[in-house]
Amino acid sequence: MPGRLRDFRRYCATFNWNSSWLNHRPSSPLDWLGRHGLLNQRTLAVHGVHLNRREIATLARKKISLVLCLRSNLYLHGKLPPIAHLVAQGVPLAMGTDSLASNSSLSLWDEMRAILDHGRPILTPAAIFSMATEGGARALGLAGVAGALRPGYRADFVIVRPGFRVDNARGLFYNLIRSVREAHVQGVAVDGRMIFTKDLPL
Repeated sequence: MPGRLRDFRRYCATFNWNSSWLNHRPSSPLDWLGRHGLLNQRTLAVHGVHLNRREIATLARKKISLVLCLRSNLYLHGKLPPIAHLVAQGVPLAMGTDSLASNSSLSLWDEMRAILDHGRPILTPAAIFSMATEGGARALGLAGVAGALRPGYRADFVIVRPGFRVDNARGLFYNLIRSVREAHVQGVAVDGRMIFTKDLPL
């Protein structure tokens, strides 16, 4: 490591960059953010593949949302975040797709299926669905405003026509996650206004 650090200092010097910050470098990016008072409920953490238990405890204590991007993590690193420890510590979880540079689609339905495949039994289908709805709203500072169909919340929702019969609520989240594709999306509403419709008798 000392050799690599020396090489990096030389690299900085070629561009006249000030490398003095390396003299007091933190042990991790999370430590650096904490040192500068940047860790609070408005902080949004993403990926979390290399988080250790101490850092996970910090996220949980400060109620910082972590956005999981499992398909991207598998593509880039061949590994997943420590989901069991994150859930056990009570870290607020949401989900994202990263970008098409490291993922095959930007569909949250595809992402939910990936989490269903790799996150069970730690994450139930209902918990996974919540990550894509309430968890996402909370991560964006919209807790109590959006992310759920409740009185007083913004009417943000998606209408789907799934390829299975909905006879009862049992297994609903599992069937939605496993079955719904983009072609099943019939409508999208944002703040009560339909911004997309497909074959809907409105």
